[in-house]
Formats: sequence, C-alpha cells, structure tokens
Amino acid sequence: QEYTEYAVERGSISASISGSGTVEPVNQYEVVAGVRGEVLSDTFDEGDSVSEGDVLYVIDSSDVEDSIERAGLSYERSLLTYEDSQKAYTGLSVTAGTSGRVAELFVEKGDSVQAGSAVAKIVNDSQMTVRVPFSESDAQGLSVGQEAIVTIENTFETISGTIASIASSSRTESGYLTVRDVEVSFENPGYLKEGTYASVSVKGLLCQQTAAVEYESAKTIKADAAGTVEKILAPEGSQVSAGDILVQLENEDAADGLRSSQLTLREAELSYQSTAKQL
Repeated sequence: QEYTEYAVERGSISASISGSGTVEPVNQYEVVAGVRGEVLSDTFDEGDSVSEGDVLYVIDSSDVEDSIERAGLSYERSLLTYEDSQKAYTGLSVTAGTSGRVAELFVEKGDSVQAGSAVAKIVNDSQMTVRVPFSESDAQGLSVGQEAIVTIENTFETISGTIASIASSSRTESGYLTVRDVEVSFENPGYLKEGTYASVSVKGLLCQQTAAVEYESAKTIKADAAGTVEKILAPEGSQVSAGDILVQLENEDAADGLRSSQLTLREAELSYQSTAKQL
C-alpha cells in the first residue's frame, strides 16, 4: 500500500444529497360528470384560468328534464292523496261550524256514520225572525231598520223588533192582492220555539197574514268522513262555539291511510329533489 502525507489543519465539513421528482400543485381535483349525456359545449381551453362556480361543460339535459317533470307529477298526485287522507282523518272530529245551541243530534254512540251524513243541528235561538206579507201600498211606506211590533199568536204577547229586509219585488196572493214580504228580526224572550205563529204591525199598518217564526240561523252539521261514533261531546241543548268538537268518530282505516300517504309523499319529494339535483 502507498500513503500520502498531509499536514493537519482545521477546516469545515459539508454534506449534500440530490434526487429527482415531479412538481405538483398543492391543491388539485378532478371534475367528474354527475350525469350521462351529450356534451353540448365547453367554455375553456387547457391552460385557461377559471374561478369557482364557472361553467365548464354544458351537457344535454332533456332526459333529466323529462324525469323532473315526471317526478313533479308524481309528487302532486301524492300530495293530493295525502290531503284527502288528512281530511278523512281530521274529519273524524265533527266540529261546529257556527256558534249556538245544539237543537238536535241525529246520531248516538256506536252508530255507523257515512261521509255527508247529518250529525247535528245547531241554532241561534237568541234571535228570531218572521217573514210576513204587507200590502204593496203599505210596504212602500216601510224601510229597513224601522221599529216593528211582533204579536205572538194565541198568547197575544207583543215583542219589539226591527225590519231586517223588504222584498224588492211584489207577488200576488189569492184574491189578487199584491203584497211584498217583509222580514222582521226580534230578540227571543227565551221560550219561543221555531214554528210559533206571529203577526207584525208597523206604525198601525198590519201584515196581511201570520207566519211562523224562525231561528235567525240554523245549520245542519254533516260528517266529513265515515266512521263509528265513539264519543258525543256536545249533547242536545248545550251551547257550543264555532270549532268545538260535537262528535268524535273512530276509523282505523283512516289513520292507516294517513300514515301510508305521508310515506308516499315523502318518497315522491325525495325523488323530485334527487332529480332536480341531477339537473
């Protein structure tokens, strides 16, 4: 072996390493088509700068638009079915459409009721009306709001009232007498019933014949859904307000139908949303 001599001296040591690799951007992603279809247009070339939200490609959407229309129609049908089911279910609670007294109930507990069947009659018997004929000449001197005296037949009791309306046209009664109907409203003293006969006079002018008094308002409440009477919450003679439940019906099919229509409607909604997202 051979040796080379060197004089020892102080110095520094350095180390280095070298290699090769691929330069890549910090953030990158691929744009993937979410649907199948023909590319109608592209709006860029390689090397162009684009911003978030810029349209890169336009794909033919006619198939998706048709699918959206079908999904929309399906949703509308499901919505109608749901509304009908909801109406059938809520209709099991028969409510008063007006305030007043329950004059008559047409059902009993356990009865089977069909949609549209009469359930109860509600009347406002605090106010009464009577419609009587006055001669044409006498009626011309009357006016709405004018004070009138109502005389109850048999008892001859007199009650103050007011003219509520006067017929705009006249009619001819037997004997060729021309008359005009006049409606008078008066307060019920508390014991008058519909069908009681009375006469009316206004400033000495007497009506031509008596007529039966009527409740100011009377409404027959009908069931909106079919079912079996489970409870009667407003018996005859009770006072009710508009919206109060009169009769509660029971129908298991209505509850099941409502739940089924809810699920169908939700499925149709999700289908429509998914198709709209594709577009």
